[in-house]
Amino acid sequence: MSQLDFVPILQRIKDAKPQVVFIFVPAGKYATAVMKAWSDLGLKEAGIQLVTTQDVMLDEELPNMGDIPLGIVSTGSYSAAATRPQNKAFLAAWHSAYGDKAIPDFAAVGGWDAMTAIFDMLKATKGTFTTDEAMAFFKNWKNPDSPRGPIMIDPETRDIIQNVYLRRVEKVDGQLANVEFETIPNVKDPWKQLNPPK
Repeated sequence: MSQLDFVPILQRIKDAKPQVVFIFVPAGKYATAVMKAWSDLGLKEAGIQLVTTQDVMLDEELPNMGDIPLGIVSTGSYSAAATRPQNKAFLAAWHSAYGDKAIPDFAAVGGWDAMTAIFDMLKATKGTFTTDEAMAFFKNWKNPDSPRGPIMIDPETRDIIQNVYLRRVEKVDGQLANVEFETIPNVKDPWKQLNPPK
């Protein structure tokens, strides 16, 4: 089986006739391949509802999927279709650098936020810092103006705290987009919350 051949797996799902299926795959071309197999096997027509993550409903891959993903609900920390002013500013900078057809995804925003954190640390320390001072700064870092909404580093776990959005694929100005319709605010790593260190 090719790495991008999802037909055997999805055929087993279709044969099992579930009401809902949750799928996640590595981002990129895997997303388009799984959606093509989903369509070719007629899982939607079989009455199976797909719910997924931003790895499958990847903003930059949506143009390659045709209308297959219309109506699919996913969760994610970012959507290029978000109407937040900070996202509009990010998109303007992205398009200025990479062209109007380039679509950023959650990984691009992660890079943007990482560079913002580094820049903020350099400003706060005036460029002079030890490793311990840098880590002390980062463990309390907050950014209310990320393109993905407010983010911060949890000083206890050093993980990011961020909004998670429920998104539905819709057509916006004739293009497929992950339209955010509900926000779960300030999400911490659930595993660490349910399994605190002893």
